[in-house]
Amino acid sequence: MLCKALHIIIGSIFLTLLTLNADFVYATNIDSLQLLIDRYDRKESNDKLIVLYHELGDAHYHTKFYQKAIDAYQISLEIAQNKGPTQLVVDNLYKIGRMQLLLQNSSAAIEVFAEAYQLLNQDANADLSKLGKISNYISKTYKNIGNFELAYQYRLKALQVFEELKDTANIATSKFETGNIFFYQNQYPTAIQYYHESWKMASELDIIGLVMASIGSIGSAYDRLDQTEQSLEYNTLALKIAEENNLESQQADALHNVASNYHSLGYCLKALGYYQRSLDYKRQNENKFGEIGTLRAMASVYMDLENHTKALQLLNQALQITEEIDSDTRRIEVYQRLAAAYEQSGSPVQACKYMKAYISLKDSVMNQNTLEAMAQAKTRYEVEKREKEISFLKSKNEVLEKNREIAALRSIALIGLVFSMFLLLLISAFYYQSQKRYSKLLEGKNQQIAFQNVKLESVNKQLEDINLSQKTFNHVLAAKNEQIEHQNLLLENTNEELRQFAYVASHDLKEPLRMISSYTSLIQRRYTKSLDEGAKEFMGYITDATYRMNNLLEDLLAYSRISTHNQKKELINMNEVVEGVMASLQLTIKQKNATIHIQQLPQIDVNRSQMGQLYQNLISNAIKFAANDTPTINISAQKNGSMYLFSVKDNGIGISPEHQQKIFDMFSRLHTRQEYEGTGIGLATCKKIVERHGGTIWVESEINEGSTFYFTLPADDSVTKKNSVASSIKNYS
Repeated sequence: MLCKALHIIIGSIFLTLLTLNADFVYATNIDSLQLLIDRYDRKESNDKLIVLYHELGDAHYHTKFYQKAIDAYQISLEIAQNKGPTQLVVDNLYKIGRMQLLLQNSSAAIEVFAEAYQLLNQDANADLSKLGKISNYISKTYKNIGNFELAYQYRLKALQVFEELKDTANIATSKFETGNIFFYQNQYPTAIQYYHESWKMASELDIIGLVMASIGSIGSAYDRLDQTEQSLEYNTLALKIAEENNLESQQADALHNVASNYHSLGYCLKALGYYQRSLDYKRQNENKFGEIGTLRAMASVYMDLENHTKALQLLNQALQITEEIDSDTRRIEVYQRLAAAYEQSGSPVQACKYMKAYISLKDSVMNQNTLEAMAQAKTRYEVEKREKEISFLKSKNEVLEKNREIAALRSIALIGLVFSMFLLLLISAFYYQSQKRYSKLLEGKNQQIAFQNVKLESVNKQLEDINLSQKTFNHVLAAKNEQIEHQNLLLENTNEELRQFAYVASHDLKEPLRMISSYTSLIQRRYTKSLDEGAKEFMGYITDATYRMNNLLEDLLAYSRISTHNQKKELINMNEVVEGVMASLQLTIKQKNATIHIQQLPQIDVNRSQMGQLYQNLISNAIKFAANDTPTINISAQKNGSMYLFSVKDNGIGISPEHQQKIFDMFSRLHTRQEYEGTGIGLATCKKIVERHGGTIWVESEINEGSTFYFTLPADDSVTKKNSVASSIKNYS
């Protein structure tokens, strides 16, 4: 009895401890699972061991022993790969990847997730929800380490899966994460658009954390766009929501954003207070990615307060953490800020070192190729989505067609049956008097006819339902067409925004370029005697690079103006256009001893300045790439149906067939700058001018045999024929 009482007391104490300490519960589970594993190891029961090691990994995860969790999942994975089902293999890979992320091992996490992703793609009966979650984790990991192209591709895959599952919560999250990808590519207007979509969906689903995150991200984007007042409004709202719902992680982000706004407004001490609160939350939640951003921001405040020692201390802490989590995204920001801090503190060598590191890493992470790849990935996603919808509608249409055929056959059969019944009724009536004994049979036939009439009404009802389905299908198809038209309009607007961006970026870049050129010239004039030959050579390199950069920006501006400026057309005599070009190139023509023959050109409805730009590029190229000391150029035009065919022929070095299409691409160059100067934009500009006027441009050429550039423009039939007939020759030499 005494032993039994002791057992009861010990059991009560044990249960009390379990309820008081959840970690102790998991620790007990770990011991129990280990005992079971040891027993099954002796019995060699692999099926049980797969599950037990997986549960042991879960227990270690809950006690935050992530490496032990990985070890347990790894054993379960190895057994499952030899014997277990694919689902358990994927589950173990998925959880190993999550543990690696918690340990900040991004590369290892991607490797494990990629293996799970490949297995799910090969399985026709795979769990789509798991595929979407793995795509989501791969995307977030690639975003954190700075590979935005792959991050965007996997984000679209996750979005596609969640849309197929109609998982609106994960769709909203995917919209938010897509906005983050564009945010870190400095595409803030696009990021704001995605954040608004996620905010709207999260509000409808009452997902408070996502609502707050979306609002705070909109505030961050406006802060990057230097719209501080608007940014502070969104960030203050996000902080209020996070505090009301006790969301510590979100409070950290909101505090950081509000601090950034106060810093922009000049309230440095107030900003530091908010930053410190944000940093405390992030360290408490082991958010190292966010900790780097806050340390960098605090360093910026200390730089404004001219406390360079404190600023450099914080930045070096941030740089050390970027090495721990291997994040190029954060490393770029820290390099840039370190360069500025060392420059302010009077250490130009260190500043130059970190500026070089910043430029090198920035070029590899954020470049035009990445943006183009993201745009192509989005286009492929939209096309696949539309193809699936069209395929579904086509299959539904085929089913409706088959139903119509079946209904038609049933109708014919019923009509034949009714006709047979009617004929039988006539025969029965004819023999009624002589064959009364068949009266009961006749009544039965009448009942059968009534039954067939009921069936006929049912068939008619089915036909009406089929017609209604067809109308519904037509309505859905019309709605899809309208949606496609809307998407096309959005694409056009996006392209217009990109053209505006190219113009503004090229225009704004010229100001710092002029400063570089001016100060370089000033140094050369004032300190020529103090500079050695090496320094003078370096100054020459700077002057030459500034000159080439200025030419490049001029050509970029000219290229962007083709789309951004109004294209006013008027009836122009093309001879006057060419004569104007000849006048502007008069010095070059004399220096190169060039001879130019021009046939009588027509009058057409075009933009005068763009036609001048077109001919100036073609004639300048013909002179530049001359094969001998006497360049000869022939300019002509002839009517070809509804179009005029213009040509510019030279006796230059020629172009090989494999390069004849490539030369019209932006920045395409077939020779080094030492051989022939230029920016590689001129022929791309020619192509854009011709295509915006409704024509096409191409070249026919052979090496050392010269080249002939052809382009077409729409003809104006109201112009008299005498202007379009080649009748006279003009010579310029």
